[in-house]
Amino acid sequence: YDSQSLYPLVYEDNYPPFLALFSIFTHKIFWFIDFDLFIVYIPLILFILIFIFGFFFVKYLYGVNEGFLFSLLFSISPASIEFTKKGVYTEEALGVFLILFFLFGLVQFKKSNKYLLISIVSLTFFIITWQTFIIIYFGIFILMVLDKDRKKYFGKYVILLITPLLLANIIIFLVGNNYSPLGIIKETYLSIKLKDDPQYRISFDRWDLRSSNLTD
Repeated sequence: YDSQSLYPLVYEDNYPPFLALFSIFTHKIFWFIDFDLFIVYIPLILFILIFIFGFFFVKYLYGVNEGFLFSLLFSISPASIEFTKKGVYTEEALGVFLILFFLFGLVQFKKSNKYLLISIVSLTFFIITWQTFIIIYFGIFILMVLDKDRKKYFGKYVILLITPLLLANIIIFLVGNNYSPLGIIKETYLSIKLKDDPQYRISFDRWDLRSSNLTD
């Protein structure tokens, strides 16, 4: 069989679906634009929105000058330049956009439950957008450990850690997708636990062993 495509074997990639769902839904609003052309410019549109909302977010927290500095640095960052090229269609742009709203809610969730809700909703969609959500969870856990008022806000931290995962799995079930956020957590755990295991390393170096059971 083909060692690159795995044909005729069936390999189910654990890939988040929200970028595709987001593209289809937003295209219904701009139905008059050809879909193939529309998705080409989605990353560019998202990065422009990040540029704008990021300015107001940083301005709200620190001031106008800091907001302009964020926008300047963001606009010339290698990631912004790379992912706004025509034809680049990846989850990074949507993921960064959702992270921005997540951080907006996170830095203020102690003030009001509405900010906690913003964080929950944005993190839920981030989970089904980008597999790197594990890093966000690690950051929340570290923040909770370092927070001097963690006992007072422990309930909110627990809600923020658990609710998005539950909601993400419910959404995945409703749309009938095979993506598994819990599977990503398991894969991350195995990658840490078995990183020095020769069989594990071989299975990721060779396409023809991608379907191997790494726990055996």
